[in-house]
Parts: sequence; structure tokens; C-alpha cells
Amino acid sequence: MIMGIMRIFKNCRRKSTIKQIYHSFKFMLISTIIENVGSTSEGIPNNELDPIHRSNYHSLGYDLFIYGSVTLSFILAWKLLKIYRNSITIPIYDASKGHHWVSFQLPPMMVSNVVFCNICKGLIVDGLYCDYCGICADSSSCHHSADTQIPCKLSFTRADDNISFHRHHWVQGNISSQSSCIVCGDDIEEKEDVLQDFRCCWCQRTVHEAESCYNQISDTRCDSGKYGKYIIPPESIKCQSRWLRGRSQVICSIDPTKPTENWQPLIVFGNRKSGNNDGAKVLRAFRYVLNRCQVIDLANESPEQGLYWCKVLSKNHPDIVPVILVAAGDGTVAWILQTIDKMKLSPVPMVGIIPLGTGNDLAQVLGWGASFNCDSPLRFIMDCLEKSKCVLLDRWSVKISPPIFGLSFTYKSLVMNNYLSIGVDALVALNFHQTRESKYYSWFGSRLFNKFLYFSYGTKDLLERKCSELEKKIYLELDGVKQDLPELESIVVLNIPSWGGGKDIWSIGRNSESTFPDQQIDDQLIEVLGITSSFHIAQIMVGLSEPLRIGRAKTVLIKLTDKLPMQVDGEPWIQHPCSIKIDWLNQAKMLKVPVKE
Repeated sequence: MIMGIMRIFKNCRRKSTIKQIYHSFKFMLISTIIENVGSTSEGIPNNELDPIHRSNYHSLGYDLFIYGSVTLSFILAWKLLKIYRNSITIPIYDASKGHHWVSFQLPPMMVSNVVFCNICKGLIVDGLYCDYCGICADSSSCHHSADTQIPCKLSFTRADDNISFHRHHWVQGNISSQSSCIVCGDDIEEKEDVLQDFRCCWCQRTVHEAESCYNQISDTRCDSGKYGKYIIPPESIKCQSRWLRGRSQVICSIDPTKPTENWQPLIVFGNRKSGNNDGAKVLRAFRYVLNRCQVIDLANESPEQGLYWCKVLSKNHPDIVPVILVAAGDGTVAWILQTIDKMKLSPVPMVGIIPLGTGNDLAQVLGWGASFNCDSPLRFIMDCLEKSKCVLLDRWSVKISPPIFGLSFTYKSLVMNNYLSIGVDALVALNFHQTRESKYYSWFGSRLFNKFLYFSYGTKDLLERKCSELEKKIYLELDGVKQDLPELESIVVLNIPSWGGGKDIWSIGRNSESTFPDQQIDDQLIEVLGITSSFHIAQIMVGLSEPLRIGRAKTVLIKLTDKLPMQVDGEPWIQHPCSIKIDWLNQAKMLKVPVKE
């Protein structure tokens, strides 16, 4: 038995799986039965056995009991571990632990020409500010005092807190000269030598510090202001404590009472490291007006943690459809959409895009623009959000099956939102992707530099032509009908009317006599095009040439007979011979901003 247990731990160390433990125990059990039964006289009744054989039977029963108990314990432990891993917890920032300090840079709503420390009242040249509530402090020592003397705005309330309504959270001074008092209506005067008047960091309203104004509104209910319908007030979130890598606060429930009539909670996803640090600016802007829990930094937190809000909301508010904003490129948007499918959220949230990537094809199709303007991020984004309408986006299943002994087995399954391509454009994307992984890329990384790299690799392929005679290496079927291909260097399977950073290549050359139909993002049809060379791509991008329109279909089958560069939604790799089947999967709810005429 001791040798059996040693064998178990040896196998666990080598394979590190619970299945191996199960098979090891099964092997021990069978071995024990064989050894005990084999050592017993066959066909002799138990009462006629000698004491040695009788002890073997007793030993067999004992071993069966021990092995059964240990195996059952491991199965229960595995089930509990699986439940624990699948449970999603949301660490919530506890305001009692202090402020969330960042390097001094005026937040979007604070446009005062001069900034004073909220502790020592002195003028700040080099300091810190809290991007939750907006207070400022000198970086020398005042920010430590601010953590204990000035409370930050709450993210939640505990179950035993007796808070009946959402109050204002007033922060003194550093107010824009364009602000006016909510009580008397007079302008807030900006003085260069004093910290005065108050601003609520929820509704962003301002009030004079004079008793005649401040006392009238200081303890009244806060409606969260202009963006109130997107905010989850801290009084609506009731929390409990749970051990998770130390003591953390996790969501328990959300108050069933709607804070506002048209309540539509907003969840913002972004990565502070993306878009030349534009991601950090977007996250700071939204932390300033929303509840901290509604802003998810993907550099520290997973999409599941943010999307879990949708599950919590659906328990008490099944009629409310949350809104999601993703501040990133198309790859991160695809990641969020895939996580929504994985979590089987109901109702399905609506997704908008703040374009921080290089191409941003999907963002351009949905009217969010080709790039992000950080001059006034919050005002611009919220205006787009107010104007947006919900539309459906087709999503496609891509199953890649390499031939094994003449048979095909699916070994990779992907989801396509924008496009799939095989050939020269995928090779350019692959070269760019490999360059981006270099440790020196961060020295020059920018959208302009990225476009320069794309141009350089495209020009390089004009001389090398690594994807020539592609038509001899590809077999193509559209809805079961084989397609005869002309001389090509790339095949593009297109779901949206945007490719290569915003070019609607399907509609190039359209006129009143054109017979090919318009491309739609919700018709459950996909367009297939051909490109002859890198030079042909350049001609298409400037409108001097048209792609080869091969056809439209509901199902696409591609067979590769040689290894070729391939990409799905901008993620490239070298694909070896295989079969690629593309089928309609489902539709996502997206937010589309109307185009200005």
C-alpha cells in the first residue's frame, strides 16, 4: 500500500492532473484484488480456509474500504476545487484604505488654471491626484495625510450600513472658472491664492462655500448628475467579505430599486498600457464620474470580473440591458464578445467601442471613428454613447482541421467578427506582429509607426512574392460549389464593410449599373474576395483598382495544400495544410453611432 501511494505522488508530480490520481487509485485497487484473490485457494468455502487465507479476505475488505474512502475524498476535493475556480469574485476598492493616487495630470472635469493641495492649501507644481474623487495633494507628504483626513468616494456599502439614499460627496476647491453655483446660480470665481467652494464628485455640480449656499444642499440627495443613468450608486451595492488571496470585498447583491427611471448601467473595459497610454486616460476619465467598480483595467482584472456585473444585475433587474464600452482595438473587442458567449449572459449586453487599436475596422463600421481623440475624451465618448443605436453583428465559427491518416479532426476553433485572410496581407500582418513582440518596439510604438511598418512589409513583399501562385495551393467552396480561382496572392473572407484600416473594398467601383449587392453586417452572408499582389492592395487602398469579387455564401470551405500565412481578425500565424470551414455562429448586440451627413 505504501508503494502504491508513492506511485501516486510520483505520477502527480509528472502529470499534475486529478485524472492521473484517479487512474493510479484504480490501478492500486485492481492490483490489490488480484493479489488477494490470487493468493486465496480457489473454490474453497470461507469457513474451510486456513487462518492465512482467511486473513487475506479480511485484508482485502479493509483495503477496499480504505481505497474507496480515499478515492471518494479526492473526487469531492476535485469537485470543490472546480466550483471554486469557476466562481467569479470582484475585488472592490475599499475607500477606507485611502485614495487612488496617480501622477499629477489634471483629470478631464478639473480644468482650473491653478491647483492647490487639499491638505496644506499650497500651490501644487509637482503632485498627485486621486482619479476617483479628484482631490489633489503635494507629493512630498500631504498625500499620506489625505488618506486619513479626507474620505474618498465610496464604491459600495456593507450589509449592516444604514444608508437610506445617495448623498453628495463634496470635494473642496480646484473648480473650473466656468462653473456656477447650483443654489444661487452665480459663477464660481477662480482665485489664484485660495482653495474655495465645493464640487460633488458624483454629479459634478458646484456650490459656494458660503453657509447660505452650501448648507442648503450639503446633505441632500444626489441624482448623480448628467450621467446618472449610467452610474451604479454605492448605496445600491451590498457587499460581504470573502477570503481571496487575502481579504477582499466581493459583490453580494444590488438593490432592486432603480436609482433613476432610465437606468442603464455602464461597464468600461480598457488596458492602461494600450494606445500610447490613451487607455490610461480613458480609464481615469471614467473613474472620475462612474463608480470605481464599473471601470475594469484588463491589465489587472479579467473580463469575467467586469461581466459578472451583468449577472448580478439580472437577478434583481432582468429587464435592464447593461451597456459595455471597450477602450481597445478589435482584438480586445473580440475577446469581450467571446467572454459574453462563454458566460451565457442574459440579457445580452450592448457593446460600444472606443478605438485605441491600429486598424479599428469594426469601430469604423459602427461609427465610433478610426482613432481616439483624447482632447476631451469623456464628453466626446458620452455624446457618441447617447446617440448610438443597437444593431446586430454576425459572428462566424472558424474550424480548422488538419488531415490525419486521411481523416480530418478539428483541432482549432475560432470566432471571426471582421475578416479572415490567407496570403500576402496575412504575411504582412505576421511580419508586423513579430516586430511588435520585439523588446525595442516599445521605444517607437505609435499608430503612425505601425502604419509605416505595414507599408514597409508590403513593399518588401513586392520583391519577394512569397505568396505567388496561391490559386494552386487552395481549394475553395462556397455553399458546396467549387470555385475556379484566377491567379491570386490572397483570399479575403469579409464579414464587415471595412478592411485594412477602414477601406470598404467590396463597394469599390459601385455605380448605378453595378449588379453586386450591398454588404450588410447582419444578413448571415459572408463575402469572399481575391487580391493579386501587394501592389494590387496599394491600388485598392487609394481607389485605383477593385478586388476580385468571388462571391457570397452562408458556408465557406477552404482546403490548403501547402503552409501559408493566415489571419483571423488581425491575429496572424503560419497555417500548415488543413481544411477550414466557416459557418454562421450567432449575432452580437453592438452600439452604432449614426454617421454625420
